[in-house]
Amino acid sequence: MPFIKDVYWNIKKKNYELLKSIHELKSIGIEITNACNLHCKHCYMNSIQNKFKDNLTQEEWINFFIDLRKNFGNKVLIQITGGEPLIREDIFIILKELKNLGFKISLATNGVLLDDQKLDLLSPLLTSLSISLDGFSNSHNYLRDGNTYDKVLENIKKLTRHNIEYLSIKTVIYKKNIEELAPFYQFLKTLKIDLWHVLPMELLGRGVMNKQEELSNQEYEKLCSFIDKIKKDKDKNMRVMFGEEADYFMSDNACDCLKYKLCSAGISSCGILYNGDVVNCIQEDRSTLSPQGNIKIENFKNIWDNKFLEHRSLDYRYCINHKK
Repeated sequence: MPFIKDVYWNIKKKNYELLKSIHELKSIGIEITNACNLHCKHCYMNSIQNKFKDNLTQEEWINFFIDLRKNFGNKVLIQITGGEPLIREDIFIILKELKNLGFKISLATNGVLLDDQKLDLLSPLLTSLSISLDGFSNSHNYLRDGNTYDKVLENIKKLTRHNIEYLSIKTVIYKKNIEELAPFYQFLKTLKIDLWHVLPMELLGRGVMNKQEELSNQEYEKLCSFIDKIKKDKDKNMRVMFGEEADYFMSDNACDCLKYKLCSAGISSCGILYNGDVVNCIQEDRSTLSPQGNIKIENFKNIWDNKFLEHRSLDYRYCINHKK
């Protein structure tokens, strides 16, 4: 069995090398704002509560998307995040322009600002919607630093009355909610969601200030074992994803996520921050961030074609090399 895995892994790496040589842009993470209505303990970008600073304007974002379509077509998936995207008063204008340009759009939100009116506006615009729910009430409210659980859960249930094409729930796992994984998983199975995205808390942004909440090695292994177990659950009505395994990941074991992950950063994906900085990945460590360029002063096509060359070398793997 190990021999078969190694053979398959080598085939995947060969395919990965081909993707590097082509480096076709397939998705962009768009940090549409650095402002947020919450002050979450794990926030990797240490978002500024209810304050906008150096955010690209509506016009700048729309001009960028028009230019993107001109140079790359509209098959690029646009993944909108923040901060909290819905805190921008012009977010629906931006989303409508993206839709008119023919892009597929996903949006990640903490779910607090949603209501029926916003859901009516969002449903025809989005390909997918992701909402954060970090365990049951006490665990969720503690991590999100506010009494938001009931409101978020109410909005998740409202989605059954709206035609959102694909709904996912993101759950950050930390000290307080590691023990409620099994009952929380059973609870999620009663909701009409398409994907449960499970992410261990990382020491980035405000996570560094709350490092006591990070999982121990033993707890991390417990989480991995749980993920491996529920992925084999034939009764589940939703997909389960661990970490960022979707990026060319190949393993039956969740604990192998980093070892067997072939990251897409600079090869088929990248991120653009609220101020226009082009980065490898939205979830980079902001304390050591080194942007590849900025769309306010440089054409994005030039950045994509010429600034990610290191990532496309055969022996470079961003998620491995970046953390050395």
